[in-house]
Formats: sequence, C-alpha cells, structure tokens
Amino acid sequence: MKRKIFLVLCTLPLWANAQQTVQVLDSVVSYLNGNNGAKYEYQYDEKAIAISETYCYWNSSSNTWVKNSKCEYQYDDNNNKTWITFYWNGSTNKWAENKKREYLYNSDKNQAWITFYWNNSSNKWVENKKCEYQYDDNQTIETCYSWDNGAHAWIKTSTAQYNYYYSSMVITGISPPTNTEQSATIFPNPATNHITVKATAESIITVTNISGIIIYKQVMTDENTTIDVSSWVSGVYIISVETGNNRTVSKIIKS
Repeated sequence: MKRKIFLVLCTLPLWANAQQTVQVLDSVVSYLNGNNGAKYEYQYDEKAIAISETYCYWNSSSNTWVKNSKCEYQYDDNNNKTWITFYWNGSTNKWAENKKREYLYNSDKNQAWITFYWNNSSNKWVENKKCEYQYDDNQTIETCYSWDNGAHAWIKTSTAQYNYYYSSMVITGISPPTNTEQSATIFPNPATNHITVKATAESIITVTNISGIIIYKQVMTDENTTIDVSSWVSGVYIISVETGNNRTVSKIIKS
C-alpha cells in the first residue's frame, strides 16, 4: 500500500533589492519496515514559493526511485491559483497531463473553482465541474455545476447553504485587551484545498478538530498565511488566532 505524506510548506518573505537565504523542504522519504517506501520532492521559484511536488515510489527490483505523479502550482498577478496534476508515462518517458483545477477570487473574497480533465483525443483541457462560493459573516452559499459537452454550457447540479449561528459567552480569569489589533479574517469557507488567514504578523494560529485535538499550529510570519487543508478529513474545524490579548475564534467547514 502506498502511503502519502502531507506537509505544510512555509516560506519566508524576500525583501526587494536584497538577498536572503531561507531554508526550504527539499524532499521527504518514508520508510516501511525499514525499507524505502515513498519519496516526495519539492521545487520552488526564485521567491522560495513551492511550485511543484513530485511523488515517487521505490522499486525494490531495480533499487531505484520510480516517478509516479506530479502536481504543479501556478499563480497569476491577482494571486489566483491553478494546479495541474500529471502522471508519468513509462512508454514515452514523459509527464502526461491528467487533471487541472483553476481557482478564481473577486474583490469580495468570493471564490469559484473549475476542474478540467485532459482529453488525449483532442489534446486539450475539457471542462468537468465548477463550484461557486458566496460568503458573508453568517452564511456561505455553494453552487455546483457540471459541464454539458452537447450544449457547451454549465448545468447546475446542486446548491448548498451553510448558516452560522453565534452566541455570547462570558470568559473569566482573562484580562481585557489592552491593544487595538484587528480581528483575524479566514477564507474561503467552506474550504477544499487551502484557507487563508489574514491577521497581524506574529499572531499564533491554532486549529483543532471537533474533538479538541490540535492538528495545526503556526506563528504567522506576515499578515497573510495560507494553510494547506487538502489532507484534512471533511468536517468542522475550529481556528483560533491569538494576537497579544486578542483572540479570534472561527469555525470552518472542510468540504
């Protein structure tokens, strides 16, 4: 059985007109009963942002690592993200396109993503599924579509609505805030592959599942931190962002 390892890659900012050496994750190797199991290799751009991840498995017969799959990450000027997955074609010794997902955001932080599959007959990407999300403080609306090749149009398949309900709670034994940091903002919600936390630099992010178990904890290096949630089990999670004496607690849904 192949085992997958999911890691959160953290990058440090590089200041303009200055050089800075940062430590990045080069590869991860898993061992099964003392033997090589799987290897993940990471590639970065000049700003130390991860742009691809390659998965290999160990072939005990040839004693070599064998390429299996690869995922590439691309970003446009508006920070919209596209990831493309490939599989290794042993016949041609080349990477072959497999699946693509494009993420789009607007000024209101609403999100849409579209998945495509690679059509070998036509040698082009073909639309497959689209989901749109609209957010406000108390509600998220998810609308999903499938692509109709005959009509060349998106056909609505489902609509889901998530309502958030809040109640007041008195906390004792804690001094009132003495600073004026802004509350944290977390989006998108629901999330599929990643979430972004916007807060004051050096804030502490803590994520727990509904059982109260901490699954993620990180100190923010700047005002925006992206967290990979693709490996999280679907469900509800609690995110706490602490800045000095201020604490923002939010609930997100991993779809």
